[in-house]
Order: sequence, then C-alpha cells, then structure tokens
Amino acid sequence: MIKTKNIVSLELSKKLKEAGYPQEGEFWWYMVNNIKGFIRKCPTGINNVVAPLACELIERLPTVLQPINGCNTDRLLTLFKRGNVWVCGYASTHIEEGGGYDVIDELSEDKTICNVLAKTYLYLVEKGLLK
Repeated sequence: MIKTKNIVSLELSKKLKEAGYPQEGEFWWYMVNNIKGFIRKCPTGINNVVAPLACELIERLPTVLQPINGCNTDRLLTLFKRGNVWVCGYASTHIEEGGGYDVIDELSEDKTICNVLAKTYLYLVEKGLLK
C-alpha cells in the first residue's frame, strides 16, 4: 500500500497543476464533499489533481541546466538527504588551479523526496528554466 509520503502533497500537487504540470500519473488526489484522499486511477467527473511519484517527477526534471549568472559550467541535478530533510538543486563545479568548489543553486528542502522534487520543478517553472 502506498503512503502519502510517497506522493506529492495535495497543496503542492495543486501548485504543480497551476504551473502547467501534465495531469498524467499513477496516483491522484481527489476532493469530494470536503473529503480528500488519493486513488490509483483517475475517475472522470471528480475534482482531482495528479499526485506525482518521485520517479515521475525526476523524469520531468532536466538532468543538466545551462550556465547562468556568470557561471561557466553546466549545472547538474543534485539530490541528497541531510539528516531528516531531502535537499535538491543544481550543482556547478568550478575547476581552479589547486582545486575547485561546488555551488548548488537555489536549494529546495522538504521532509519527503516527492515534495522536494515538486518544489524544484516549481522553481524551474518560476524562473523559466523548463523547456
């Protein structure tokens, strides 16, 4: 049985829909008479919104972003867990004589992997970085 931590929250799912996220997926949030829940298939005629899984979101996020803000290297999708919090962003590696350093642009953080990926998607839409 899937748990709500395995899908994007209802609030973020609504924001994804408003941002143009395709309403395609395995799970859906539904609202009927002030009752909310999630289901595997999307019935017609019910107020619903897709509840993406992490694997569905990762497929829609670009692996590489082009350089911006004077950065001269591509930025790679980076996802890791710090304590109990998932962190996602795009990392650039600058190589300099004697070493280098990493820069991660606009980190998103959340307690669930699905929500942090949704926040990253929404950031990219807001900044016009999704094609």
